[in-house]
Amino acid sequence: MGLDLGGCLIIVVLFVVVGAIVVRQADQADKERMAKLEAWAQSREWTIATRPKVDWGRQFTLENYEPGKYTTVRFAIHGFLQGRHVAAAECSYDPPRQGNSRRTTYVVLLVVQLDRPIRTVEVKHRYHPVRPGERTLLDVPEFDAQFHVYAPDARAAKEVVGPRLIAAQLAGEIPHWSVFGTELFTYTFGKIDDPVGFNARFDGILRVAELLETD
Repeated sequence: MGLDLGGCLIIVVLFVVVGAIVVRQADQADKERMAKLEAWAQSREWTIATRPKVDWGRQFTLENYEPGKYTTVRFAIHGFLQGRHVAAAECSYDPPRQGNSRRTTYVVLLVVQLDRPIRTVEVKHRYHPVRPGERTLLDVPEFDAQFHVYAPDARAAKEVVGPRLIAAQLAGEIPHWSVFGTELFTYTFGKIDDPVGFNARFDGILRVAELLETD
């Protein structure tokens, strides 16, 4: 026996009410999370910038991703570590709805300010989505088999990615990274949920910064 019109309306209303409750709870949880991060930042004389005007959405690669499109830098936490200006930015990638599904991807982008400009180079694990453009081979078979290197200038890439960087990358001591001028980037998926262990997030990329400037 099918539902009458009144029964259908009750079901629709229930769905709307439950959806509103879920959204409200999520908003409240996000406010509490931000308050916790702001208190942590203030206690360390760090700062939080909401919707900063930066072009950082181009620094990560996702499946079917158009660099910079549908990307929002939601907020960034700025401070100093090991004498360098660093930032952790929470980004969201929210492409247009496809059919009835819409999926938002969250990315935590880590940024380290270098002491001097470095030529543009990206080093990605082979399982990352492929960037447009031709790969640069460094003629180190073990490295070339595990990592993809992209650079406008192949010769410059071989100069930037020196022996110590290659060794650290192969040993798993440092993350994937990209450098554009004086800004060095890496990223992980997810949100900035808990300030505990926050500084440790930067250990690997700070090591990359050191190697780039000394290798």
